Amino acid sequence: MRRLIVITVAATAILAGLLGALPASAATLSAQALLGRLTVAAEAGAGSYDRAKFRHWIDVDRDGCDTREEVLLAESSVKVQRGPGCTVTKGRWLSVFDGRTWVRPGDVDIDHAVPLAEAWRSGARSWSPAVRRGFANDLTYRASLGVMTDNLNSTKQDRDPGVWLPPVAKCGYVTRWIAVKYRYHLSVDVRERAGLAAVLAGSCGARNLTVPTRVVGGVFVPVPVAAAPLPATPAPIASIPTATLTPTVAASTSVAVTPAPTVTTAAPTTPTAPITVSGFVWPGAFCAASDYWDYGYTSAGTLMRCTTIATDSRFRWRAA
Repeated sequence: MRRLIVITVAATAILAGLLGALPASAATLSAQALLGRLTVAAEAGAGSYDRAKFRHWIDVDRDGCDTREEVLLAESSVKVQRGPGCTVTKGRWLSVFDGRTWVRPGDVDIDHAVPLAEAWRSGARSWSPAVRRGFANDLTYRASLGVMTDNLNSTKQDRDPGVWLPPVAKCGYVTRWIAVKYRYHLSVDVRERAGLAAVLAGSCGARNLTVPTRVVGGVFVPVPVAAAPLPATPAPIASIPTATLTPTVAASTSVAVTPAPTVTTAAPTTPTAPITVSGFVWPGAFCAASDYWDYGYTSAGTLMRCTTIATDSRFRWRAA
């Protein structure tokens, strides 16, 4: 899992370097509102689809583990057993959309939340090969990939929620679908949107989701952010030396830099302004460092939090 955290932290660090200090809180919308942001359009290009156009299960960080193995390592609720290289031979995985638990990796598939063929018909046919490869191996966004019972995944195939839904956790399934479609600017057709809207009717549609970072041309584009609420009691402040706030300018860039004034800021304490992640989480499963102190819910409705503990420094979903 450390590799998966490193990938996520690296992506966050790149964005932070480009955009300055990271915001206190990501923007949230109800699932119904996020659905309203999707473009409605007829599907096209089914005849030109070829799975090979989405190069998948690659070793993104070149550590010997491909994308399938990375997800198996990240989502096992127990320490996995491994064979030669990064071959996963045993673990414990919950297939949340049918509620079944498996210990053999051969019994589960790594499910693309939005199937590759569906993505192709909804807009991916115009992407570059690099963007399609990123979509098929998206380890930086939890909703993109997940463990699913192989037989259940076989019944899903490339069908959208207008014609197929899992036997349980339907709300989590459609919110995950909507989030990934929004992230990649993929359209929905009329029947598909009607199926999504039917599940969102009532409390499901009111569920708040973190607005995903969007991907345009293979580049991450930040979303609007909401300011964190002010604490009831002012926190103690500590002065930060001016030198630590002076911008760093590349040697090849001719820019005059004026020393920044001394600024005071609140001393770091326990993380504030937690957000609720989209989709379901699994008790004991690893979570990303960027989700530290955020909330999530299991399929049974139990509130969880992404934290570390004194005896385990790894980020995991633990009872809140």
